[in-house]
Amino acid sequence: MDKGTFTKEVAARLGVVDFPSFAETCIRAVLRTLQQRIIPEQGEHIVSHLPHDLVDLWDRGLMEDISAGVSGTVLKMDKSLFLESVKEEAGFRNRDEAFRATTAVFAALKLLLPDKDIRDTAQGLPEDLREIWRMAA
Repeated sequence: MDKGTFTKEVAARLGVVDFPSFAETCIRAVLRTLQQRIIPEQGEHIVSHLPHDLVDLWDRGLMEDISAGVSGTVLKMDKSLFLESVKEEAGFRNRDEAFRATTAVFAALKLLLPDKDIRDTAQGLPEDLREIWRMAA
């Protein structure tokens, strides 16, 4: 799957097929927040399945962390903090929008990942956030 197809998948799940830039905003915000929440080793598994252009996006996030002196730090986020981070990253008005974006991006990610990486990613998330991961389909 290339970036355009991934973006269309997210846009379709959000019901915004005519607004790919909105889907791209969601992808950026959710991937960035997920990147900060999971251990680096699991991030490497995820990134190995991303379209090339999204790998670049992931890498820019890592460079931001290095610049901020927090590279390799896993931020402990429950569902509430995760959605708040997505909300802030994307500039959403509320957490409901962040929830919709997170669910759509998680579902699209799960299309890319092998079953083992889907399970491993779920195991690395706190229970309430794991529920969003599991229900995203």
